[in-house]
Amino acid sequence: MTDSEQSQGNNHEGNDAERKQDSGYCSYNPMRIIKWHRNLKDIDRFTFWIAVFTFFLFMSTIVQVLAYIESERAYLVIEDINFMRGEPSGDEGGLGLVMVIKNVGKHEAVVKELNVKSGVFIIQKQLPDYPNYVNEHPIRTVIPPIPPQEQRTAFMSEAPQEFAIPREDVLKGVTSGNIPLRVFGFIDYGTGYWFSGRVGFCFVYVPANKRLFTNSPKFQACDNPHYTYSQ
Repeated sequence: MTDSEQSQGNNHEGNDAERKQDSGYCSYNPMRIIKWHRNLKDIDRFTFWIAVFTFFLFMSTIVQVLAYIESERAYLVIEDINFMRGEPSGDEGGLGLVMVIKNVGKHEAVVKELNVKSGVFIIQKQLPDYPNYVNEHPIRTVIPPIPPQEQRTAFMSEAPQEFAIPREDVLKGVTSGNIPLRVFGFIDYGTGYWFSGRVGFCFVYVPANKRLFTNSPKFQACDNPHYTYSQ
């Protein structure tokens, strides 16, 4: 490399260093935006701020509309769950359930799907971390539309099933608390708007000898957000 070529190379490197040090060389420089704004004509500057104001007004309107829809939509909750005969029974259908579904929202709710799974946990006592909603014996119950602040009762008969131990031993384990009995599932429903709602639920039976009071609920909610949720 000749002296002249080396000198030119050094000059280029020096110029690059100076440009990098210059705040105007930065790809994002607030000063450039400020300078650009100052160079605008009065009418252009006025138009720019009108556009900014319109954008934020539009976003604020969207937020308000979504908040209004959320406050006016249908909203289902499980008001109560119980056995058809009050307590679990060894008779045929003695584990049938009654579920009270209430609409606490402000719009009529139309139930699209009711998926309920009831089972006794004989071997695996703990509730799995994630629900398995596949039901070999789906419960098919027709639920009329639920107006605001009203409720509907779903009667769910016990499906024929075989246990790993005699049925009498299952009932003894359930009533004593040695065998957990859980009910979980979800309800998909129309909210009155373009989107659907879903309420996931999970309850475990509380035996009579473990209730604090005689009138305490017979079922308590599971504390797993993968089962108990609302959308």
